[in-house]
Amino acid sequence: MKEFFIANPMGVTLALIGLMTMVAAVRNWEWFFTHYRARLFVKWFGRERARRVYFVIGALMVALGLFMRELMQVS
Repeated sequence: MKEFFIANPMGVTLALIGLMTMVAAVRNWEWFFTHYRARLFVKWFGRERARRVYFVIGALMVALGLFMRELMQVS
């Protein structure tokens, strides 16, 4: 894992942030959804849909982070 993080810190960071975003959506973290950047999605979609949107965004971030990992292994 240490070698992977050194070789690809962006992919690991992206995957971890995506995972945190997904957990925030599932757990409905108040501090996350009242942040000024998240409030825009809450205003547009409502709280429940914003949670779904953030879950999908988080899943995409995790997938992209894992894809970056595969890309680094091929190189």
